[in-house]
Amino acid sequence: MWPFMRYDINDKLIVSEIFDSIEGEGKRQGQLATFIRLTGCNLRCSCRKEVCRVMSRIDRIAAEQAIETLLYAFHIDVDKRQGMKETPARVVSMLAEMWAGEQMDNEEIANLFGKTFPTDSREMVVVKGIEAFSTCEHHLALIYDMKISIGYIPNGKIIGLSKIARIADMCCKRLQVQERIGTDIADVLELI
Repeated sequence: MWPFMRYDINDKLIVSEIFDSIEGEGKRQGQLATFIRLTGCNLRCSCRKEVCRVMSRIDRIAAEQAIETLLYAFHIDVDKRQGMKETPARVVSMLAEMWAGEQMDNEEIANLFGKTFPTDSREMVVVKGIEAFSTCEHHLALIYDMKISIGYIPNGKIIGLSKIARIADMCCKRLQVQERIGTDIADVLELI
């Protein structure tokens, strides 16, 4: 963590004395720009708030160093290849989005997407063909090309159809086994 950053109780980024603390166009300045862009919703951030919340909990410097160490272990010298200079930062950003659900339990996901509307209907609501991907927790391999179908019978309230797809997406953004994805989605819907 940079010395000029701290978090308030809501995990919002507070930045002060940036220009006094950074000189030149070095790697640290690039990391700061990436960090602010990905975590600073209050700094006109364009990314989704759930990803910002996750990014604020990640030690980016340690994660980037770990990626760099992994590459060096495979004899890939990041410093000698022009196209790889920012690779550790890009990998951390990618993993933060791919694993955004890791920082939230099912109750937090339910609270995030839990807006409902009253209804008298008892007909099943179904959303089919939700495209999703996840990461296998055993090998960190991509689980891709998943099509998820979700159905429920309203009990006096309905949830917006787009929220159902977003719940599925967030439950998949965890290190998972395929069998647990369905259980997680059902748990979230039960909490709503």
